[in-house]
Amino acid sequence: MLQKIKIYSVLMMTVLSFLSCTNELSLQRFFIDSKENDYYLALDIPSSILEMKDQNPSQEMIDIAKTIRKINFLGFQLTEDSKVSFLAEKTKVKAILKQETYHELMRINSGKIELMVKFLGNEDAIDEVVIYGADKEKGFLVMRVLGTDMNPASIFKMLKNVKIDEDNLNFNQLKDILSSKN
Repeated sequence: MLQKIKIYSVLMMTVLSFLSCTNELSLQRFFIDSKENDYYLALDIPSSILEMKDQNPSQEMIDIAKTIRKINFLGFQLTEDSKVSFLAEKTKVKAILKQETYHELMRINSGKIELMVKFLGNEDAIDEVVIYGADKEKGFLVMRVLGTDMNPASIFKMLKNVKIDEDNLNFNQLKDILSSKN
């Protein structure tokens, strides 16, 4: 009972703080502030270190990669200690993504898992793609793909061909946030 009161209190304070602010929190500011929070795991990947799975990528993949400047990951792993903060932080992210500047590409909500893909810019020349995924038992992840004149279908196609260093500690922690429980 006391746990529920704490959760609702934090949630109400978060909502009230958003209503009382005249300046909307940007996703960039949220990323910067969250890097200082121990509940988050952050990973910034400049496009210069992206490697393709194929040693000789097609010209199309090379051209798509040139439209990307960097990729930012921010993951919040849900634990017993982070339950109260989880709802407040999730509410902040969702409030940011509800801003009119973000245009929706896709939304999936299965009850347990939620996925949103949004973008900034116009449909033919996107400057930022934001992927938000949440699992009620694992936590949530926000990924920002920053670039110039990106095409969402091309970006997803290229991301499928990116070589990932699975031995990287930060990557493994992010993977744990997104993996499903057996």
